[in-house]
Amino acid sequence: MKDKIIFIILGVAAALIVFYGCDLTSPNDTGAPFNVSLQEINDSTVKISWSYSATAGDTITFTIARKVGESSWDETYDTVEDTYHYFDNIDIADTLVYGYKVKAYNASEETESPFSSAVAHISNTAAPTDLVISQPTEDALLLTWQDHCLGEEGFYIDRKQGTADWQHKYASLDANTTTFTDAAVLYEDVIYSVYGYFGDEKTPAIADTVVATLAAPSALTLTKPFDTKVLLQWTDNSSVEEGFRIDRRIGYGGWEEAVATVPADSTRWMDDITLPAATVTYRIVAYNGTFNSLISEEATTNVRMDVIGAIATPGNATKLSVDYLTVYVADYYGGLAIIDCYNPDQPAIVSTVNLPDRTLSASVDGTFLYTTGNSGSFPGLLTKIDVSNIASPIITGSTATNGIANDIAISGDHAFVAEGENGLSVVYVSSSTPLPVTTLSIPGNAKSLTISGQYALIATALGGISVVDIVDPNLPVLVSSMPTNGLTQNIVTAGNFAYTANGEEGMEIIDITMIASPASYATLPTGGFVSDIAVADGYAYVLDKEQGLYIADIANPAVPTIIGILPMETQPVAIEVSGSYAYILDNQGLKLIQIKE
Repeated sequence: MKDKIIFIILGVAAALIVFYGCDLTSPNDTGAPFNVSLQEINDSTVKISWSYSATAGDTITFTIARKVGESSWDETYDTVEDTYHYFDNIDIADTLVYGYKVKAYNASEETESPFSSAVAHISNTAAPTDLVISQPTEDALLLTWQDHCLGEEGFYIDRKQGTADWQHKYASLDANTTTFTDAAVLYEDVIYSVYGYFGDEKTPAIADTVVATLAAPSALTLTKPFDTKVLLQWTDNSSVEEGFRIDRRIGYGGWEEAVATVPADSTRWMDDITLPAATVTYRIVAYNGTFNSLISEEATTNVRMDVIGAIATPGNATKLSVDYLTVYVADYYGGLAIIDCYNPDQPAIVSTVNLPDRTLSASVDGTFLYTTGNSGSFPGLLTKIDVSNIASPIITGSTATNGIANDIAISGDHAFVAEGENGLSVVYVSSSTPLPVTTLSIPGNAKSLTISGQYALIATALGGISVVDIVDPNLPVLVSSMPTNGLTQNIVTAGNFAYTANGEEGMEIIDITMIASPASYATLPTGGFVSDIAVADGYAYVLDKEQGLYIADIANPAVPTIIGILPMETQPVAIEVSGSYAYILDNQGLKLIQIKE
């Protein structure tokens, strides 16, 4: 008998454990209030209603329990008597969950019911956001989201694969969870819907679709075993690919897809670049039939376009003139510096020439060099120097100019000087001492010039460009002027086109087929300040003072395309291209960049 009593006591204890060990929202007993519901009355009020089975004449008191956010239940929050609804004041737009449940006390029978099932108010602002579905490995999908709900019981995830039906409550997650990992199904649409819940109440859902595919290659690296060859190496993360597709981009051009394909399990490929110099970017894609992996990270390198030699100059290098592998540098207060570049990786200053005040430009013609600059006595000065022996240059003579002599170009027996606001001056230079010939006023501020046949084309800053007929150096004639898109610093020509360095407006290409009416043809912005340009072999070498060197393919002048970029933080100001090298002046002196073999 004693054993039976103990068994009964244990059974009652177990029942009590079950009774009090329920979850947040489930009722304990069918004697509890039922049909519990919640209704929004206005922006600050909710109404909780319920039903209860009671005998006529009984006195019933209902106890309202409330749970706010992540706090515990307040099981004596409020009471009402002989009524089957309750009003509560809350913030309807709050991200907090407001949960309610009700129990009854029958004063006539002195009995108390268990609590009802719970209801809740969850605002739309509590909905999860920023659902992102990624594929960290070929076999797994990772869902992440932002949880804005305070007090939810947890999250449900619904899932729909392809044309199959929705799998509701595919996964049940704890409160405050913000990640979920699922097995990946390759090549098929899968939709996931994520929402928080409290009892039967749910937040709005957030959904997204993913198509799991092959794992992307990673760790792409580039090395250059030879000048024009690029070796690509990567990590193969896929187990079922048929091969890899290699995409390539030259400079700022578009992607060339599938420049090569390699078999499954490959982890390297060698590219051979036929351009003389370029910036090349690569990416790798694994494929299986018509299905592709995500794209690998990109990797970029320069083919050639490396600084192979550099040397500081005594002054502040401004302009240069190149004769094969000898460079003449107008070095501002440093005068003239003559640099031997026969050993390109170790350029050396072989001599310097002291000149009055500031040296602004230099132009070599045979065994003579001509410089221009300021003078303490005159606005400008043109100096002729014998450089037949570069180790011992000799000044043969000089002449004053009427304006600031910014730049010089030589044609035959004459020098043509861009003299700022004074326009263009002509100087006879076949005698030991240069002799002024004439001056021509032109619009704007003459900054630099170039000679093309019988014409001098002059960059005039805000004035754009001017074209002067110099077939008779004694009587130069202004043929035309044209405004440009910016502050025109320098000008060069090639064929029927002129190329201007227009400062913040980049490079402008001008059609000079009709020399009397030049016309803007195309522009190439760089995002910085274009200070100088050189043109050679179908390429424009565009010097940006703020960003570095750009190489543009100008085979089609209407659509110039950047194919190479060499970042420079040394404020490059002048460039000439000769042979295999670009010679660049910056605030450190002279740099040699290899641009072809």
